[in-house]
Amino acid sequence: MERTTILIPEELRQRLADEARRRKVAQSALIRDALERYLDEQTSGQPSLLGVADVEGIDARDAKAWVREQWGRDEPTT
Repeated sequence: MERTTILIPEELRQRLADEARRRKVAQSALIRDALERYLDEQTSGQPSLLGVADVEGIDARDAKAWVREQWGRDEPTT
Protein backbone atom coordinates (compact mmCIF):
# COMPACT_ATOMS: atom_id res chain seq x y z
CA MET A 1 0.00 0.00 0.00
CA GLU A 2 0.97 3.62 -0.46
CA ARG A 3 0.43 6.48 1.92
CA THR A 4 -1.41 9.58 0.76
CA THR A 5 -2.56 12.74 2.47
CA ILE A 6 -5.94 14.38 2.00
CA LEU A 7 -7.50 17.47 3.50
CA ILE A 8 -11.08 17.14 4.74
CA PRO A 9 -13.36 19.45 6.68
CA GLU A 10 -13.36 19.01 10.47
CA GLU A 11 -17.00 17.87 10.52
CA LEU A 12 -16.27 15.10 7.99
CA ARG A 13 -13.16 14.06 9.91
CA GLN A 14 -15.21 13.77 13.09
CA ARG A 15 -17.89 11.71 11.33
CA LEU A 16 -15.16 9.42 10.00
CA ALA A 17 -13.64 9.01 13.47
CA ASP A 18 -17.05 8.30 15.00
CA GLU A 19 -17.94 5.70 12.37
CA ALA A 20 -14.55 4.00 12.63
CA ARG A 21 -14.96 3.80 16.40
CA ARG A 22 -18.52 2.47 16.05
CA ARG A 23 -17.42 -0.25 13.61
CA LYS A 24 -14.16 -0.90 15.45
CA VAL A 25 -12.09 -0.51 12.28
CA ALA A 26 -9.32 1.82 11.19
CA GLN A 27 -10.28 5.12 9.59
CA SER A 28 -8.08 4.22 6.62
CA ALA A 29 -10.13 1.04 6.05
CA LEU A 30 -13.33 3.09 5.88
CA ILE A 31 -11.75 5.54 3.46
CA ARG A 32 -10.46 2.75 1.19
CA ASP A 33 -13.87 1.05 1.19
CA ALA A 34 -15.73 4.28 0.42
CA LEU A 35 -13.28 5.22 -2.34
CA GLU A 36 -13.49 1.78 -3.96
CA ARG A 37 -17.31 1.86 -3.91
CA TYR A 38 -17.38 5.38 -5.33
CA LEU A 39 -14.97 4.60 -8.14
CA ASP A 40 -16.73 1.33 -8.99
CA GLU A 41 -20.02 3.20 -9.22
CA GLN A 42 -18.54 5.92 -11.44
CA THR A 43 -17.03 3.50 -13.92
CA SER A 44 -19.71 0.80 -14.02
CA GLY A 45 -21.07 0.29 -17.50
CA GLN A 46 -18.16 2.04 -19.16
CA PRO A 47 -15.34 0.15 -20.79
CA SER A 48 -11.94 0.63 -19.22
CA LEU A 49 -10.31 0.60 -22.65
CA LEU A 50 -11.65 1.92 -25.92
CA GLY A 51 -9.94 1.07 -29.15
CA VAL A 52 -10.66 0.86 -32.83
CA ALA A 53 -12.38 -2.36 -33.70
CA ASP A 54 -14.14 -3.83 -36.67
CA VAL A 55 -17.74 -3.14 -35.72
CA GLU A 56 -20.27 -3.62 -38.47
CA GLY A 57 -21.88 -0.33 -39.46
CA ILE A 58 -19.36 1.89 -37.64
CA ASP A 59 -16.22 3.29 -39.17
CA ALA A 60 -13.55 5.44 -37.56
CA ARG A 61 -15.29 8.66 -38.68
CA ASP A 62 -18.42 7.71 -36.73
CA ALA A 63 -16.65 6.42 -33.60
CA LYS A 64 -17.06 9.60 -31.49
CA ALA A 65 -20.77 9.82 -32.23
CA TRP A 66 -21.16 6.13 -31.42
CA VAL A 67 -19.35 6.54 -28.09
CA ARG A 68 -21.50 9.58 -27.17
CA GLU A 69 -24.64 7.61 -27.97
CA GLN A 70 -23.52 4.55 -25.98
CA TRP A 71 -22.47 6.63 -22.96
CA GLY A 72 -25.53 8.83 -23.05
CA ARG A 73 -23.83 12.10 -23.94
CA ASP A 74 -25.77 14.42 -26.18
CA GLU A 75 -23.11 17.04 -26.71
CA PRO A 76 -19.35 16.70 -26.94
CA THR A 77 -17.41 18.19 -24.04
CA THR A 78 -14.53 20.57 -24.63
